Amino acid sequence: MANTFIAQGITIEGELTSDEDVEIAGTLRGRVSTKESLSVASAAVVDAQVAAASVVVAGTINGDVVATERVDLQAGARLVGDVRAARLTIADGASFKGNVDMDVGSLPPARRAPRGRAKSPTPWPDRPFSEPRRSCAATSAARATSPSKGASRAT
Repeated sequence: MANTFIAQGITIEGELTSDEDVEIAGTLRGRVSTKESLSVASAAVVDAQVAAASVVVAGTINGDVVATERVDLQAGARLVGDVRAARLTIADGASFKGNVDMDVGSLPPARRAPRGRAKSPTPWPDRPFSEPRRSCAATSAARATSPSKGASRAT
């Protein structure tokens, strides 16, 4: 099958749906959906909701991205929006602002809570949830106000 290619200088507004690979070098506003991969070239701007098997970004995407396999942000890429994918790679020099939702079904069984038992509310199962935590500022303030061991007081 031939690829779908949107050349630099071309602007599309609306919905693009494809069963094959899509490469965008121009501008797309609206929605793009493909069963294969989506490539966004370095000069491309995509202001759209994106759904694809895999997404490779060298340009700019403003919108949410859903990928069944992976999302790769290359150096110089910019993505503003939420990402839902099993894998996400962000190269040095790429910019990302949003939330990431990794496919929970792909985690190894040891990382999931056993059936019938509630998942620990903290990432540290050996610590109770109600244990007080001190921020760095609170710890520094506590050290500053309490005399240290072996220190003499000048009077």
